[in-house]
Amino acid sequence: MQRKVLISSSHMQSRLDRYRKLLEENNIMADTITRPQFVPEADLLPIVESYDAIVCSDDEITDKVLEKAKNLKVISKWGVGMNSIDLESAKRRGVAVYNSPGAFSESCANMVFSYILHFARHVVDQDRSIREGKWEHVPGSALSLKTIGIIGLGNVGKAVAKRALAFEMKVVGNDIKNINDLPGLPTEIIVTSKEDVLKQADFLVLAPDLNPTSFYIVSMSEFALLKPTAYVLNVSRGPVIDEKALIEALESKKIAGAGLDVFEGEPLPADSPLRQMTNVILTPHNAYNTIEAENYVHDNTMRNLVEGLKKLET
Repeated sequence: MQRKVLISSSHMQSRLDRYRKLLEENNIMADTITRPQFVPEADLLPIVESYDAIVCSDDEITDKVLEKAKNLKVISKWGVGMNSIDLESAKRRGVAVYNSPGAFSESCANMVFSYILHFARHVVDQDRSIREGKWEHVPGSALSLKTIGIIGLGNVGKAVAKRALAFEMKVVGNDIKNINDLPGLPTEIIVTSKEDVLKQADFLVLAPDLNPTSFYIVSMSEFALLKPTAYVLNVSRGPVIDEKALIEALESKKIAGAGLDVFEGEPLPADSPLRQMTNVILTPHNAYNTIEAENYVHDNTMRNLVEGLKKLET
């Protein structure tokens, strides 16, 4: 039986030729729809009804889309985060949802430490200074004397913690889950309240999934608890930080700086004050992006698709 699949993921489309044979061998016919960032609900609604499966990225797989998709049985998500999919609606309608958990943990943790090492040793600033004809010795900070606070002790949070411990940093963390439900958590981490993490952190790392409990998990009241020498680092999703509150905290020097890979609106608007701040490092939602991690996710996304469809035949 031939299955129809809509590939809305631009990531997957970029490597689709690599999987043509796999699709043919499994009698899968693939169509594509492309948009600059993600495919919105309005563009999915007119076309989704006939498909047995969707391969998506952060496309809007809402309750309305799922209601319209009468034949849909499988969603294979490219990547990890599934906040753009109405999971409750999918479950209610018997749609199996797959992703690649943990695929980007190492990549994101490495990006966090690229921010931390810059802020500790001012690498980019010194490079720029030399290119401007200066020769200034800028004092740095010893990471072994610093505390890293991690909110969200899932795969990314644990990967960050392991690196921090290798630098002999003190590690404090918080998660909505009980510590017994966090397998693989290094025993050296001090698990404490969110407020205590905020008060202690020299570097605050945000690594929770985006869900109703983590939306604006850091806003005005949280910035008030941070040290004025603290740096905030976000490789999770933009809305875990109240961006207006972040900008105010940076402008009023309530915090020392920020390393941001994700934003409330992406791409980051051209008029965002963050673009003008020299104490902020900006990267374009790219922390996940290593060749090795992407190749794994490409393969796993297609594996999930094929195996998910095969289950329908048993």
